[in-house]
Amino acid sequence: RVQCEQCLRNLFMELDANDSRTVTFDEFQAHLNQNGPGIFSYLGLEVWDAMNLFEALDIDGSRQLDIEEFVQGCMQLRGQAKTIDMVTLMRENERIMKSISKANLDTFTHIERLEQFLKLSQRTQIDRDEPYEEVGSSGPVKRVWVAGKPNYVV
Repeated sequence: RVQCEQCLRNLFMELDANDSRTVTFDEFQAHLNQNGPGIFSYLGLEVWDAMNLFEALDIDGSRQLDIEEFVQGCMQLRGQAKTIDMVTLMRENERIMKSISKANLDTFTHIERLEQFLKLSQRTQIDRDEPYEEVGSSGPVKRVWVAGKPNYVV
C-alpha cells in the first residue's frame, strides 16, 4: 500500500506539467495520450475513459486535482468493486433518497400552507375594499379601514 501510494505521488508529479501542485484535465489527458494507460494498469486502475476517471477523482468539483485527491481517489478506485462496497453504496443511496423525499414532502406542505394563507389574505383584502349594501341604508356603503378598524362611508 505504501509503495503504491508513493508510485501515485510520483505519477502526480509527472502529470503536473507546470509544477502548479494541481493537475488539470488537459494535463491528465495529455499524459494519457503521450504515455497510454500503462502506469494506471500497473497500479490496478482501469482507465476506460479519461474524463470519467478524472471526474471520479475530482472530489471537490474544482476541475483540477490536488495530490491528496489524486492519491486517495486512485487508492479507492483500485481493483474491482466488492459486494460490500456495492451494498454500502446502495444503503447510502436509499438513505439519501428518503431524506430527499421527506424534504420534498415538507416543502410541498409549506407551499400548500402559503397558498392557503395568500388566498385568505386576498379574500380579506377584497372584503375590505368591496362596497356592500347595509340593511336600512340609502345606498352602497364602502368599508374603509382606519388604524386597523373599519369605518363606513356612504
